[in-house]
Amino acid sequence: SITTSASYNITYFADSIYSLDFGLRFGGSPAALRTLLNSGTILCGLEHDFWLTILNDGCLPLAGEGCVTFPEEMAFIESDAAPLSNEDNTLVFAFDTLQPGSSQRYRIRFRLKWSSPTGLS
Repeated sequence: SITTSASYNITYFADSIYSLDFGLRFGGSPAALRTLLNSGTILCGLEHDFWLTILNDGCLPLAGEGCVTFPEEMAFIESDAAPLSNEDNTLVFAFDTLQPGSSQRYRIRFRLKWSSPTGLS
């Protein structure tokens, strides 16, 4: 049976053999993904690399897709892995089974179309 979060008193008798069964139950889903999109400072009119990182922070192996939606002022140039699709300013990348605690990183190159300098942090 499942017990609630609390403290329990256990009485032991010296002439008996005891076993105590316990377990762990997750309060939420044991599956958890986190995504990061990083770049350095960028200048308009130049090509810059961005890195999409997909991290498995959960307790189960996961596979699926990660998406990056970018503004019209940016043009997709290339990436180190071919995206599954590139439609409506959205790139979709597939990731194979990520074990708990592992990550997958994609380098994506964009060009900013603007002519004035900008910074991105």
